[in-house]
Amino acid sequence: MAEAGVHRLPDEGDVAWITPAEGASLTDAAEVVTIDGVSFPGGPTLLRLGGRLAALEQAEADRWALRPLADEDEARAFLERRREEYDRMWDGCGCRIDYEN
Repeated sequence: MAEAGVHRLPDEGDVAWITPAEGASLTDAAEVVTIDGVSFPGGPTLLRLGGRLAALEQAEADRWALRPLADEDEARAFLERRREEYDRMWDGCGCRIDYEN
């Protein structure tokens, strides 16, 4: 994700798979954004880098998903969907999060 000291986000609609170290570096370089009412502890981290928004979430111990988001409305919808998915998982549905979507 880092090239010559410059952090880049993938194109909209793409999910980039990055290492925990790349995620930490990206988080350090970006502004962490909280959206009142939809951001939640343990959920994806919203980042703003170069005027663009992205969601960063840990899919596996050694693999993080970085998803660009078009704007705050898309970020809000994404976080609300993730909260619903987490709630179903915690209720024991046996479902899993599809990090590609």
